[in-house]
Amino acid sequence: MRTADAVIVGGGVTGCSLAYQLAGLGLRRILVLERRFIGAGGTGRSVGIIRQLYPTPETTQMVLRSLAVFERFGEAVGGSSTSPGPAMAIPRP
Repeated sequence: MRTADAVIVGGGVTGCSLAYQLAGLGLRRILVLERRFIGAGGTGRSVGIIRQLYPTPETTQMVLRSLAVFERFGEAVGGSSTSPGPAMAIPRP
């Protein structure tokens, strides 16, 4: 019989993040279920921007903590997924 310590439905950013955190807590048999492939939904079509300006102090603190994790993510998983640089968003009139 096949068993898992955790089964996660959805292989987007939330499901994969949950799997990553559970592995960090010591779980080893984690199954991530996705209908098509990892990142096939909205996560895979995201622009991948990490902005730091938000309207509430709580959201700003959350983003700053996330940025620190993201900057060291390559060390945790191997490889690199960052290309830091400035960005500008100009709204249409």
